[in-house]
Amino acid sequence: MGEISATGAKSKIQLMVPAKVANLIGKHSSGAASVNNMFVEQFNYGHREILLQFTGLDFSSQLIGNLQHGIFAPWSDVDYRTPTYLWGRKTKFWVYSKYLEVAGKKKGFKNVVAIGAPWSYIPRKLIELNHGKKDNSGKILVMPMHSQGDTINQSTVTQKNKRAKLFREASGSSEATVCLHYFDYLDIETTRAFKDYGFEVTCLGLGAISPPWSRATGRLTYLPRLMKLMDEHEFYLTDGFGTSLFYAIDSQMKVGIFAEIEKELSIGARGLSTKLDSKSSARNESNHFFHQELPNLVNRFGYGHEYISLSDEWLGKDCMRNPQELIEILDYKIGVYPDFEERVW
Repeated sequence: MGEISATGAKSKIQLMVPAKVANLIGKHSSGAASVNNMFVEQFNYGHREILLQFTGLDFSSQLIGNLQHGIFAPWSDVDYRTPTYLWGRKTKFWVYSKYLEVAGKKKGFKNVVAIGAPWSYIPRKLIELNHGKKDNSGKILVMPMHSQGDTINQSTVTQKNKRAKLFREASGSSEATVCLHYFDYLDIETTRAFKDYGFEVTCLGLGAISPPWSRATGRLTYLPRLMKLMDEHEFYLTDGFGTSLFYAIDSQMKVGIFAEIEKELSIGARGLSTKLDSKSSARNESNHFFHQELPNLVNRFGYGHEYISLSDEWLGKDCMRNPQELIEILDYKIGVYPDFEERVW
C-alpha cells in the first residue's frame, strides 16, 4: 500500500473508493505526523532499519504496523492484535513465516502478512567482505537463555556458578566465547561466573533502548555483528529455545543444545522474584520440541545445516520479497523520525 498520509481529503475518499485507491492518493499527499511512539517493537535489533535500507526508504520512515521481533515458540499463544491507525484503519502485523500468517488468519486476523525475518535481508556476503573471514576452527560460541526486563534472573550465586560450570563441561577445553544478553551481561555475578570458568565474555549491546529510534548502544548494527560473531566460531552452544538457535542453523554452524543446563536459570515473573521458576513448563515444551524436531543436536554437537529446511521455514525464507514488492506490502510514513547517514551495512 505504501506511504500513509493524514489528510481530510483522504478520509472522505475512503468512504467512496476502495482502500487501495485511497492509499494510492494518500501516498502522494502530505499531512499531520503520525504518533512516533506507536509500533516501537519495530526498532528492536535494528529490524526497522534493515527493511528500510533494503527497500531504499530513508530512516525517517515509520512502519505503520507491528513487526515480529523474534521466533515464537510453537507452543506460544501469539497475540495477533494490532492497533488502529488514521481513519480507524486496522494496521498490519508483519510476521516472518507463512506458518504464522496462516495461524493468524485462522484466528480471524486477516491483516497478518508474512515477509520473512529481517535477519535474512542482511547481505551476508557483504558482511563477510567488510569484516574478513577469520579462522573459526574449534571455537565455540555460547549463547545462554537469558532474563529480560519482565522476566528477571532470580538465580542464586550458586546456581549461576553451576550453570557456567556446566557450559564449560559441555564445551570442554575449547576456546569459547559467551555472548550474554545485556541484562545478564550487566549482572556482575553472572559475568564473573563465566569468566572464572575461562570463557571470554561479550555482549552485542542493547537490542532496544529509549527513545526506541536512538542509535546508542549498537541497536542499529546488532544483527550484522551477531552474524560476524557467528562466522568467527565453528560451534554454537545453547541451553534453550531462542531466535539465535535458528540464526546459528542458518549460519551453517555446528550446533549443540544442552537443555539440562537451563534448569539452573530461575526466572521470575512480571519483573518480580517468585517462589517458582516461571519458565519451567515452557522448558518441558522446548525439550519435547528439541527431541522431536532437532534430535541430532540434543546433548551433543551436530551439523545444524541438517535442519536448514526447518530454519528456512521459521525464518520465512520463502516469504521474502524483492525491494519493490516489500515497499508495496509495508505501510509507512516518511518524516516521522530523525534521519541519519549511518547504515546497517
